[in-house]
Amino acid sequence: MTFETNQRSSTVTTTPPTGYLKSSALILLTAIASVTIVFVAARATGDQLRVTPEFSSAPASSAGFMTVAGATLTLGLSSLVVAGLVGRFVPRPRLVLLGGAVIGLAGYGVLAFVKADTPATALWLNIMHLAAAVPIVWGCLSHRTTFLPGR
Repeated sequence: MTFETNQRSSTVTTTPPTGYLKSSALILLTAIASVTIVFVAARATGDQLRVTPEFSSAPASSAGFMTVAGATLTLGLSSLVVAGLVGRFVPRPRLVLLGGAVIGLAGYGVLAFVKADTPATALWLNIMHLAAAVPIVWGCLSHRTTFLPGR
């Protein structure tokens, strides 16, 4: 889609919503595929990925594949929505998104060691976080996930 600006005569191209949806779907599928590979590798090494449930006194339970994939999908979708909003309303969206990603990954990295049953599980969880974060953060920082041109 192109349009003329009022201040100067120039053409600005924006990403159509269908392009945003396609790239978002590809980003989410890549993140889920990455997490699936790490999940299978963790289970192949014998780690059951046992974690203590949040806000519960229940004993540690094994994280299943649907839990891992569902969490990746949920957090990936919310990250892409936040990226679209930040891209619209923040002057330097890439810096804000990258800072948020670094802070979020650091927080989840510590939380994995607190909630995991064993140190090996914590390491696998952190590897899963990185495997999901790489395509999601890259997608959020790319120009195709924001509605503003040139960002």
